[in-house]
Amino acid sequence: MIGRKATGSPADLAVKLDLSERAVFEYIRAMREMGAPISFCPHRRTYYNEREVRFNMGFLGT
Repeated sequence: MIGRKATGSPADLAVKLDLSERAVFEYIRAMREMGAPISFCPHRRTYYNEREVRFNMGFLGT
């Protein structure tokens, strides 16, 4: 949703994800700490990525 600029406000996103608004803020904070360039546009009322990014999560074997 962030990549599509379709989150809505933090309260809207919380409803969409069935989370509390506080949990939304915590997830956004955690993603920012991992380097995600996430911002919020108060005019459009949505979160967005400041630049194109990819998120990759997984396990690596030795």
